[in-house]
Amino acid sequence: MQYPPIRKHKTISKNESRLFNCVFAIAVGVSLFVFADDLLNGRQLVGFGKILLVQAVIVMPPLYVLSKWNEYRRRRLITQAIAELGLTIHMAHWEKEPLSLLALDTAQCKIALLRADNDYAPIVIDKVDILQCRIVTDSKDRTRSSGFIWGNYFSESVSVESKETYTLEIHYKERDRTVHILQLPFGKDRIAAESLSQTIHLFGI
Repeated sequence: MQYPPIRKHKTISKNESRLFNCVFAIAVGVSLFVFADDLLNGRQLVGFGKILLVQAVIVMPPLYVLSKWNEYRRRRLITQAIAELGLTIHMAHWEKEPLSLLALDTAQCKIALLRADNDYAPIVIDKVDILQCRIVTDSKDRTRSSGFIWGNYFSESVSVESKETYTLEIHYKERDRTVHILQLPFGKDRIAAESLSQTIHLFGI
């Protein structure tokens, strides 16, 4: 079942984006004015260097702190939304970019998901609606070759590097009898994907 989006979450994102753009534009404008003498008198490299230094030392640290504070507020709103649905988070998987949460309530055998792509509208899945839970492995091989020449002799070595990534797939049905598939990428973290998958299977699906 899908619930209405978290409005405050959207407001934080909009305000943060506006503030970042405003502060950055003001900082660039002030820097261009302050260092105009360098830029207009043949010392462009020095002028642009000073502008970059101002951005790195004065502008970026406060914006970084603000972004971390807003991330904390987003996480708090997401966990509060789950609590308001009467669920308890016993196991959780956070995604940072964009911020998302998959939470398991093992007592009630329910899955809660809040993602940016649906405006953080909570999706709650009961165990009776879970059709399948599996891990999909994507394997990619990358070939590297190296060699050297010594006189008339040429030596070449070829190595193949295999890279595997893991995605947790949850198939579930809605009340209108439509089937949906959630795909949650875990990158190289197979242990985290297996842990969540096995816990969901313990629901008795």
